Amino acid sequence: MLFDFIRRLHLALPHRLKCAQTGAWSNAGPAARETRQTIRYLDVNVANELQQKLAVWFAGNARELPWRRSGDPYAIWVSEIMLQQTRVDTVIPYYHRFLAAFPDVQALAHAPEERLMKLWEGLGYYRRARNLQTAARVLATERGGRFPESAEEWRRLPGIGRYTAAAIASIAQGERVAVLDGNVKRVLARLYAIEKPVDDRAVEQKLWRLAESLVPSENPGDHNQAIMELGATICLPRQPRCGECPLREKCKALLEGKAAALPIRIPKRKVPHKVAAAAVIRRSDGAILLEKRASHGLLGGLWELPCCEVAGGMKPEEALEGFLKERFGLDSAVGIPLCTARHAYSHFTIAVQAFEVVIRSESLAMSPMGAGKAMVDSVHPTGSGRDRQTLESAPPLDTPPAASRNISFEHSGRTLAWVELSSDPPFALHRVMQKILGGLKAAKGTLPL
Repeated sequence: MLFDFIRRLHLALPHRLKCAQTGAWSNAGPAARETRQTIRYLDVNVANELQQKLAVWFAGNARELPWRRSGDPYAIWVSEIMLQQTRVDTVIPYYHRFLAAFPDVQALAHAPEERLMKLWEGLGYYRRARNLQTAARVLATERGGRFPESAEEWRRLPGIGRYTAAAIASIAQGERVAVLDGNVKRVLARLYAIEKPVDDRAVEQKLWRLAESLVPSENPGDHNQAIMELGATICLPRQPRCGECPLREKCKALLEGKAAALPIRIPKRKVPHKVAAAAVIRRSDGAILLEKRASHGLLGGLWELPCCEVAGGMKPEEALEGFLKERFGLDSAVGIPLCTARHAYSHFTIAVQAFEVVIRSESLAMSPMGAGKAMVDSVHPTGSGRDRQTLESAPPLDTPPAASRNISFEHSGRTLAWVELSSDPPFALHRVMQKILGGLKAAKGTLPL
């Protein structure tokens, strides 16, 4: 038998099935009563049929994905972290580049942060990358490079929750544990016609129990991938392809004509829209000034144009002038708008208007075009020395390695760098920055609205 489902059910869930079949529920509190009809539907023969149909379908329809060719826990771990809230098609090229750069735990543990952030740029949710490296360092230093041996152990590492731990442990190590991501929630909600919000905590716990009750003792990783694949390719959020579903004959939602209406979710809050103004400050050789965000917090450690959010009712030019004065002590003149870049992220939308900015020569702080007379302290990130430098003389970010000790400098407690338009540091708001800089390159420095 492809999945030894009957034997596993009798070993792991005898009491639950007996109660479901006889109607005798001991200690039947609200949660038990709520689950009763769903579990009763899980007849042994029906469940066994579901498992076999799902396994046969997956064997013939599984997508060719690079992480499925590997049994290496490291590769599967990396893929699962990248796939969190990110589409498969987006992840594939990042996955290949990441493993080429950091082929094992030791390489990731010792990777320079800027290199790591650059390879992650565009995937978003950058905390995932930092947690991945932190966990790699734990494995390298505290466990001698040895991987956890169970889902419970995987969950002790930074950035790994219940779903991710179960996915790694079942796929890479064959542990019988269930997964529950958005795809699996959708499949189960339709299969059992659950008409309550799947993101409600109590309902989610019920879904976990259902998922656990379906995992076979043999090939649990294949089963978990199969049910996730079904949700990703057939049991779609909109316009589910029910006619192609291997479980259609047993799907309660389909039989009751409710498939398109399920699953139900708690209504999301309206996504906020942000308006920002960015300063394009040029040096005499064409390099532009970038600021590095603080290491902690949103988009930490990434580079951006000096940028501020524009409060409602305020002109972007005024907001930008005040921001440059307050943050850097700069007396600036905000000139013509160069371009506006718009982008939608999962938790907000943003429109960033970029302006040409000239720093007046009489500025008390510095003059980027002032022939190197205004001095600021410079801290070398790779050395212990401390020099007096000007914004004019500080080198671009893509300076050759021989001169890399001057790659960035400090001013007013902020890390800054002059960057050539041809260079490619890891950007915060990657897509927005690429739109702005791409426009500047295409228009050779000017891009009208």
